[in-house]
Amino acid sequence: MKTTWKWALMALFVSGCGGGSSPTSFSTGGPLPNGGVGLPPGLPARISAVSDPFGGDNEDVSSPGDATFRVNLRAGWNALAFQVDFVTQIQAGPEVIGFTTYEDGEYLPAEPLTTDTVNRGEGTSLGYFVFCSAPTTLVYRGTPQVGGDFAGLEPGWNLVAPPVEHLADLVGSVQVFEVSNTAETESSDGEADMSLPLWVYSPVELVWKKPVPVGPNQKLVVTSHAPAPSTKDYPDSHYVCDEPVEDEVRPLAFYRGLRWQPGQTLNVLFVDGEGVPENVYDAAIQLVQDTWQANSSLTFHFEKGEPDPNVTYHITVAFLVDKGYNSHVGPNSQRYKPSMNLSRLHKWPTDSRNFRRVVVHEFGHAIGMMHEHQNPNVTIPWNREQVYADMAKSPTFWTRERTFNNYFRLLASDLASPFDVLSVMLYEVRASWTTDGSSIGYNRDASPNDLEWVRRAYP
Repeated sequence: MKTTWKWALMALFVSGCGGGSSPTSFSTGGPLPNGGVGLPPGLPARISAVSDPFGGDNEDVSSPGDATFRVNLRAGWNALAFQVDFVTQIQAGPEVIGFTTYEDGEYLPAEPLTTDTVNRGEGTSLGYFVFCSAPTTLVYRGTPQVGGDFAGLEPGWNLVAPPVEHLADLVGSVQVFEVSNTAETESSDGEADMSLPLWVYSPVELVWKKPVPVGPNQKLVVTSHAPAPSTKDYPDSHYVCDEPVEDEVRPLAFYRGLRWQPGQTLNVLFVDGEGVPENVYDAAIQLVQDTWQANSSLTFHFEKGEPDPNVTYHITVAFLVDKGYNSHVGPNSQRYKPSMNLSRLHKWPTDSRNFRRVVVHEFGHAIGMMHEHQNPNVTIPWNREQVYADMAKSPTFWTRERTFNNYFRLLASDLASPFDVLSVMLYEVRASWTTDGSSIGYNRDASPNDLEWVRRAYP
């Protein structure tokens, strides 16, 4: 459900994964009405242009168990709330120009309707306004809803599609307007059509949660021994530990203060318990063991559910959140609960490229790895102004400072290797972001250099 947090690709901190931008425009038609307490914000006149920040990717990840929905859309604006927890395929004809939603007190720039643009954290429980140039039928598939696990409201207006069991609780404590399938609004009596979004006005930040049954702690995996460490040596780095940057000490890639002890057993707790299918936990555990444990002296011990008060958990992982894909680095993880967010990743097939990459990348951060494009030996010929311009747009809305810190700030290391274009810790690099038109896609697996770094960090 809509929360105070940004969409998944907007929820990056030092260990998160990169996002995109979406050049769009709304045609002129007067300013947007003020979203005061009296009435919800009015819609823009229409969408006149939209482009896809993800390169037109509308990957079909549907399965035989998915439900199929057909929605008749009229010319102009239409209200839409997806009736699935995760959209696995969308078939939208050229009549569907694009969609927008409302967040942080304003309509977001319009985007095309694809699986990439709607699946962001808990994005499918946002309400959407879809603009069509002519009547058409929208077909989408997805994982059937099993009831919302949580929801949240920001101060002010929220365009959301709350779980049915929570709607009655909302009415009376906040102001609720129904949204019709022609995008018009009227006051709700608590019996709204749940296939359509709602306008909800809350004077304060409000979060509620449906209890999730959680069984006793369950030990999932018997850990195995790691192989002997490598003896390969790298050339000395010109960068040293604790190198001052702008009169402060920055976190360093594989800096000793951001590593666990060699040979240490790391206790990992999946905090969502039975709310996430066990095969998802099994797949994530297998990736961690096959990648990071098998190439280091570290041992990972996994549990799920309520924490055992007698156990120290070094890494805590949440799927049922709306905070993007990110992790705190190394021992810093122990200070945060959860320390790693894999927002809605359990809705992706466990054998998909996205699932594999996110798990390997974020657990790489959890053992102390930083982003490869911030390697002091980086050779990317950045077109920095284009990166700044793109990251300032939807869906990231990053400042120049944040873009610099996440892309261009170099992080010194006592184990800095030559720049590795195959690293799983590398962001996507678009052709427009380089001066020579070169590009790098998201890598799905740890590279040989990634594995060698871990062997040397944890001999």
